[in-house]
Amino acid sequence: MPWGLPQLARSHPLDSPRRERDRRFRLRRMGSARSDRASRRVLDQLRARRIGLPQRPRHESRNYRINGWMVAVSLACAILTFGFIYSLDLNPAGPLTRLADELGYAFEPLVDSGPGAEVSAPLLTGRSLIEARGAIDALGLELVVEPVTDEGAEPNRVLGQDPAAGVLLAPGESVLVRVAAGAESIALGSVIGQNVEAAQSQLTEAGYVAETVPIHHPDLPVGVVSEQFPEPGAEIEPGARVTLTYNAGLRLQAVPDLAGLDVELALRRAAAYGFEAVADGESYVAGLPLGIVLEQSPAPGTILPVGEELLLRANQRPMVEVPDLVDLPLERAREIGRAAGIAIERIVSPEPIPDRELVVRAQSVPAGRRVQLGASVLLVVGYRAEG
Repeated sequence: MPWGLPQLARSHPLDSPRRERDRRFRLRRMGSARSDRASRRVLDQLRARRIGLPQRPRHESRNYRINGWMVAVSLACAILTFGFIYSLDLNPAGPLTRLADELGYAFEPLVDSGPGAEVSAPLLTGRSLIEARGAIDALGLELVVEPVTDEGAEPNRVLGQDPAAGVLLAPGESVLVRVAAGAESIALGSVIGQNVEAAQSQLTEAGYVAETVPIHHPDLPVGVVSEQFPEPGAEIEPGARVTLTYNAGLRLQAVPDLAGLDVELALRRAAAYGFEAVADGESYVAGLPLGIVLEQSPAPGTILPVGEELLLRANQRPMVEVPDLVDLPLERAREIGRAAGIAIERIVSPEPIPDRELVVRAQSVPAGRRVQLGASVLLVVGYRAEG
């Protein structure tokens, strides 16, 4: 058989014994590594079976490492994006704020609006004074107006502000605005006696903020301004508030349903609705609790001016007049008492004396007094004197 190349290579005279030893050593190490991995897998399986855990595939740990890296990278990107947007929104000199100023728009960053949270000063320059006051009031800030004479500017137009738009302020802090007073600035005129709507329009056209306070007065004209503050002739700054008090007429209210309530509770309920209730008249329905309201006038749901009087009729025993029973024979006094609607529950009498007649000497309730039907009267009796 001819010699092949592999055989020639293995039998080459340059193959030294040292190289042969190295090759055999490497083969032993590779076999030992494979053996160690197989042993570890067997031990893991035995351990999992002993404690009742499911066996984990070999590739699962590698997936966990990949997923962990993906979560970490995503979280880092989200934090960087949020920080970038936050810096754009809250930086008063940020690019969004500068762009809004160049375009003439009001850029008002959104911040936490919870109690006590800081707010960003809005852009007021260029707005009318009424618009500026509305924006300031909505944020819980105070507006300070400084009139500025500028013949070329529109009256009641904000020419500048301090602090600038976007500056964080605590609730209640002040924002100063410089407002063009113009040549139309005059002292506050009187609107007393005018219709409240006409007075509001007049003050608004003059650059003031009109507020109304309704009152309910029976003698003043309805819908007419009766007072104003500040008073007529006062020198006030443009955009200041002017409070108008006017009579809104009698306030109306629906009559509540009081039937079935105890009288005292019905009186309190009527007062809570602004009415004055009076228990008037007597009615009695046997079987119903005493002291409850049987009827009311006006009926429930009737619309009445507040302060009107309501009449209540409660379930009460009728009132009867106590008769005069003194010096009457006892039996006769009992008959008269029953006929009058009173009860004789107790009788104070001396020791019985045969053949002597008992007469009433005194009664606990004086004659002529009115008591409820069925009330008790105590009689003191004695024997009539002989002769």
